[in-house]
Amino acid sequence: MGGFPRTRVLPRSGLNEYEKALWKWVNVDDLDGFLQEVYAYYKGKGVYCIALARVLNLLTTFFVIGFSTFLLQCIDYSKLTHISGPTSVGRLDDVLVKQCLTHGSVPHMLFILIVCIFYVFQIFSFILSLPRLFEMYRFYTYLLGIPDADIQTLPWPEIVRLIGEIRKHNPVTSLSNGQAGALADMVGEDIKGEVKTLDAHDVANRILRQENYLIALFNKDLLDLRVRLPVPHNYAHLVPASLLAQPSKLTLPARHADRPSRKYISFGANTLTKALEWNLRFCLLGYLFDRQGQVRKEFVREKRRKDLVEGLKRRFIFMGIFNAIFAPFIIVYLLMYSFFRYFEEYHKNPSSIGGRQYTPYAQWKFREFNELPHLFERRLDRSYPIAKEYIDQFPNERSALVMRFVAFVAGSFAAVLLVASLLDPDLFLHFEVTPHRTVLFYLGLFGSVLAIARGMIPAENLVFDPEVSLREVVRWTHYLPGEWRGKLHSKMVHAEFSNLFALKINVFFTELMSVILTPFILWFSLPPCAGAIIDFFREFTVHVDGVGYVCSFAVFDFRRHGALKVPEPGAPASPNVSLSPQDSTKPGTVPAPSSGQSWPHSGLAYPPINSPHTRAKSRDWRANENKMEKSFLHFKATHPDWQPSDPASSVFLDRLVGMHQASLKADPYNSRQAGSIYSPPGLGRHIGTGMMGSGQPNGARGLGLALGDDARLRERSRSYDRAWAKSSQMLKPRLEAMRENAEMDDEEPVGNSVEVDDWNKRIGDEEIGDDGREDSDEEAFLKDMGMMGLLQQVMRR
Repeated sequence: MGGFPRTRVLPRSGLNEYEKALWKWVNVDDLDGFLQEVYAYYKGKGVYCIALARVLNLLTTFFVIGFSTFLLQCIDYSKLTHISGPTSVGRLDDVLVKQCLTHGSVPHMLFILIVCIFYVFQIFSFILSLPRLFEMYRFYTYLLGIPDADIQTLPWPEIVRLIGEIRKHNPVTSLSNGQAGALADMVGEDIKGEVKTLDAHDVANRILRQENYLIALFNKDLLDLRVRLPVPHNYAHLVPASLLAQPSKLTLPARHADRPSRKYISFGANTLTKALEWNLRFCLLGYLFDRQGQVRKEFVREKRRKDLVEGLKRRFIFMGIFNAIFAPFIIVYLLMYSFFRYFEEYHKNPSSIGGRQYTPYAQWKFREFNELPHLFERRLDRSYPIAKEYIDQFPNERSALVMRFVAFVAGSFAAVLLVASLLDPDLFLHFEVTPHRTVLFYLGLFGSVLAIARGMIPAENLVFDPEVSLREVVRWTHYLPGEWRGKLHSKMVHAEFSNLFALKINVFFTELMSVILTPFILWFSLPPCAGAIIDFFREFTVHVDGVGYVCSFAVFDFRRHGALKVPEPGAPASPNVSLSPQDSTKPGTVPAPSSGQSWPHSGLAYPPINSPHTRAKSRDWRANENKMEKSFLHFKATHPDWQPSDPASSVFLDRLVGMHQASLKADPYNSRQAGSIYSPPGLGRHIGTGMMGSGQPNGARGLGLALGDDARLRERSRSYDRAWAKSSQMLKPRLEAMRENAEMDDEEPVGNSVEVDDWNKRIGDEEIGDDGREDSDEEAFLKDMGMMGLLQQVMRR
């Protein structure tokens, strides 16, 4: 994960193991890379498991390449028909091709050469990684005090706590990680900040700095992953209109708009495979981040935007050519590897061919910001049984009838052959049902057909209640699009979920097809998205002191990206986030307020809502499906000791708890069903962080609300409503005037009205939910089972 952290040369002698580990920590230059190695070591379960896994991976690669080469090049299959017969006995030597490795065709020899170079590179990479692996072993064993035997059972938050303690007592690393220097280079000033503590949120932001951007790109649907084939203009009229799709909106200057619109044949939905994901990582992350995993400075400015967009387009096209050249070799390798890997599983359990798994695209849609891979995998694993149960709620009755008939016929043949074999054991091997096909062969054939057919027949005692099943699935996947609400029982939702939770065999064939189709996606589908990608990185990137440039969604800023209103206009800006003075007037940032004015969060590097370049509704600056809010709750649930530094987080959590308690009291049945989650064991335990006016003495940490204090919750909820209603009435007239001016002149500078316009837009947007119905954001939150499930987890912890 990422590049190796750069450190000075270790002394060869004079230090014991503990001192070497401490010296390593103090002299880390790339803290991102170091923490990524720390996490990779934890996820890999220690030095011995990691080393063994890498060795076995090398052996697996060697076996697949060697054995497939032997099967394809070293056997003369034409001789097999001559030596096989009822009385003849063939030998392997009779069908072997002499010197098959040196007398092959040119493509074969080229394939062998490429494979050998790749394999030698893998071996050298493994050898060079061993010193780094043992350095991490010393760090865990001697500095953290965690032996390898305990890594498999120790929770990750405990490791983060120990790292934070080391950072507290040895903070020199924070002065040498280059973050302050990067900001100083960009601003042009000498910036020296205080040493910042390293908490769970900072660690996750460093480890997942790049992944958070990918999660955001998939969440905002900025990547067109459909297959698009260009149609010549002279033949466009011959193609049915249903197959034609206009290309994505151009983001380059107007001179490109003068060209005639090119027609494309577009088919399929957004589909992601491992091969395409690797290409996306190479094209995007390798281009937008530097070698130390930091966002390149030119991408957070609007200068050279055209050059950056063109550079990303060229990168997509180059990788499309690269994939087209190596597609034949990749297909052969995937076929052989998949055959060797899945044959044993299918042979042991033939019904597994009907098993399902989440597609790579679904996994990126489900994953939360700052969610580490092992937590994400654990969450999805818990959803598998319920997801399978939901899929079975919609059996295809016609298919079920056919499969029952097939199972009956196959079972009958298998039963007769088995009984005959028991009566006369010689029939098992020597009786040929058809020429050269004995009873053994047909028993295996009919047994496999029977197992597959039974796997496609729903259970007879299955209770049909798809809505309840899908609600349970949503509690783990946290994925509930607006168009699904109120339709959880429908076939439409079932079909969409089936595309996300697809058959394993479909995923396999999609992977094979993607080797052929990936070049077309890189050539025609992704280049039109380059402008939106560059704009997204500029507009949704903020600088956090001590961490660097990160995705703004990962900061959990509810004032800007929150879907639930946070009426805290007098609160100070988050102390972590800063904006360079010289960048305060460029697009993608909030202009400095005039004299006598102040904004609640003027220190944040935010894109203006009403600027000519990025005019959009406030909803455009939120994460889809309330992902940021869910990510915050999930992070709090998995890191219960983490205390967010932004008071807006406490306001959000306070308000959500109050809304949920009010809804449960209004509906006693749901309250009983929920198990009275607002009064869990440990009544009065605080689950948030302190904020001004929370009622906590001396700024003590906590939400400012005990979970059982219903009177205070109701009073605070009413005060929020009154304050929000008052601000709405005061600001709506100004909103109408601003909208009229915006319609008259889109290029009119908005100046200091940006923040006020943002608040008014949120007021207007609340009237209609994300699903297009007249639901407020509060109602949408309460209807989101994923959100409520996360809230329960936070409250119980």
